[in-house]
Amino acid sequence: MESGKAETVRQFLCSMAPYPSTFAFNNAYSGLNKFMFFNNRATLVQFRKDGEVKNLLFNPFFPELSEKSGFYWRLKNASWVKSIPEALLVKRMRGIVDQLGSVGIRPEDIDYLSYDHLHVQDLRPLMGTQNRQGNTVLKPLFPNASFLFQRAEWESVLNLHPQNAIWYVKDGIKDVIEDNLLLYEGDLLLAPGVSLIHTPGHTAGNHSLYLNTDAGTFTISENGVGPDCYSPELPGSGGCGRRPRGRVGKWC
Repeated sequence: MESGKAETVRQFLCSMAPYPSTFAFNNAYSGLNKFMFFNNRATLVQFRKDGEVKNLLFNPFFPELSEKSGFYWRLKNASWVKSIPEALLVKRMRGIVDQLGSVGIRPEDIDYLSYDHLHVQDLRPLMGTQNRQGNTVLKPLFPNASFLFQRAEWESVLNLHPQNAIWYVKDGIKDVIEDNLLLYEGDLLLAPGVSLIHTPGHTAGNHSLYLNTDAGTFTISENGVGPDCYSPELPGSGGCGRRPRGRVGKWC
């Protein structure tokens, strides 16, 4: 907060995708709905660095790529799911590239790109791929972007545990061009009011985007479900700690 503020923040709804309610709420949910729905939003952040305006794109979601992951492939092909109209399970929006274009941002204008974690992501079209001779096979969609990830996240994808493989796109980072890959450890202050905070738990290398803006401070990360995850001290937020009168509630 002391470093300053981001200049512009804007979000784009990419899709609404199903996620099993039991995964999201575990035993806290006993209703009949088998799914809750993620509103997958990409966040565009603009800030100044060395006097120039820079663009950070966080969590750009490409449904057609994520559907290749083991989890969504199995879900889509399950016999009981096939009896449900797709329109009731998935809502597709305009592609993120088109939405960025509507505000004058081209793929080559993106300076930094990151995801909070790499479940169901296929980075090959985004980063581009090359063969063993170093020749480009697939041109990168974001040719000027530096791709920022926790080292622990990247290494975990390179060494997937078989029980976790279902959450990833097979070969989703195979042969990607690593010239613009930036791996870091811990927390990273990217610019005034813009930081990436290491928040391990969902994955070892999960990180969250933390922003300081004129409207306040915001933390953005996928798989945040319960309100008590964000404001356990607020009455009625759903936090499970005791809240003696006049005292801040305890973390769960």
